[in-house]
Amino acid sequence: MTSIESANNQDPTLFCIYVGGPRDGLKTGDLPASLSGRPLTGMVAKLPLAQPAAYSVFAVYECVGETQVDGFWQFVYRGLEGPNGERLVAAPIVTRAVTEPAGAAE
Repeated sequence: MTSIESANNQDPTLFCIYVGGPRDGLKTGDLPASLSGRPLTGMVAKLPLAQPAAYSVFAVYECVGETQVDGFWQFVYRGLEGPNGERLVAAPIVTRAVTEPAGAAE
């Protein structure tokens, strides 16, 4: 698991863990101190997957649960967004049946 600490955050109640998706297992502590003491349930976090962030695809996570689990607010993966906020979906996987011509297996 990767852990990223924030030099500006001194409030231990604001640590988060991201579950699922491309940032699965990431732990951070970089939420603003102004959120201290408030539940984060329903809050959405968008994490850039490349730099510069202005041109990146973002992994979208939503905080679930009313309380922390082992000291971390849990953010669950909800999908991907493009740099302009467009929702991205995976292309369907197309499979084709391979059939042999009649009599070829003989």
